[in-house]
Amino acid sequence: MSKTCTKCDKQKPLEDFNKQKASPDGHRSYCRSCQSELSKQYRLSKQQDTAWLESERKRHRDAKTKLRQDKDYRNKQAEYERQRRLELKNSSKWVESERKRSLNKYYKNKAPYVANAAKRRASKLRATPSWLTDYDWEMIKWTYDCAKIAEEHYGKSYHVDHIVPLQGKNICGLHVPWNLQVIPAKHNLTKGNRYECY
Repeated sequence: MSKTCTKCDKQKPLEDFNKQKASPDGHRSYCRSCQSELSKQYRLSKQQDTAWLESERKRHRDAKTKLRQDKDYRNKQAEYERQRRLELKNSSKWVESERKRSLNKYYKNKAPYVANAAKRRASKLRATPSWLTDYDWEMIKWTYDCAKIAEEHYGKSYHVDHIVPLQGKNICGLHVPWNLQVIPAKHNLTKGNRYECY
């Protein structure tokens, strides 16, 4: 027995057609070669569709990312412009707030600031000997820390004083640990550059 393929219009034996129970003669209307060709085309079209779909998804993801980045950039720019307008509008208030902030920072870490200022002043006066060890510098910093602790404990202002002044009338001392003492600020301010031990 033979059957005509509806795809290629060729008459072929029934063995060249796949079986199909739903058809009247129990075989498909396409021959095996035509069916194989159709399957190849279908798979190829599915691959192309999948590739196109993936490229579209990627394009959408990139567009969303770019939009989000642009939005973030615009928000940052808007915030920056807002800050600039506020600074220009309230420049005196802003300067005052910055001054208070720096003062707060200074008062919270007063000891190292004062120690560095004294070190710099002593260096200018050539009162810091070169033979000071790391331990001596630690003792100097510790003395300034003690002044800060005394201020916090007693609620009064304390200074680190040079027992022998760096620039006295008849005598000049050195910026060394054994020449430092912690005394109340009022005593240090009244003492001046005189050699007085408390």
